[in-house]
Amino acid sequence: YVQGTPDGKRPGRVVVAVSNPTKRSLIDDEAVAYHEGVPGHHMQISIAQTLQGLPKFRLHGFYPAYAEGWALYSEELGKEIGFYKDPVSDYGRL
Repeated sequence: YVQGTPDGKRPGRVVVAVSNPTKRSLIDDEAVAYHEGVPGHHMQISIAQTLQGLPKFRLHGFYPAYAEGWALYSEELGKEIGFYKDPVSDYGRL
């Protein structure tokens, strides 16, 4: 995930690896979409950038345990909601 700018001039974007499509495993693609997109990093960072009154260290710092914890939780939300429609996609989440 590449975050956008707080002023909205550059939107956030999820970068999808497409190199070696015949050799690359697709098993975790669905989980990665939830992890990086919505409700993952994209939603997390986009909302955080709009919050008012946060201390500067919260705006510019990166806290891996929090960020990755949220993204892993996002993958689990996909399961709870029923987005993983087949066992292979669910296995890719693990």
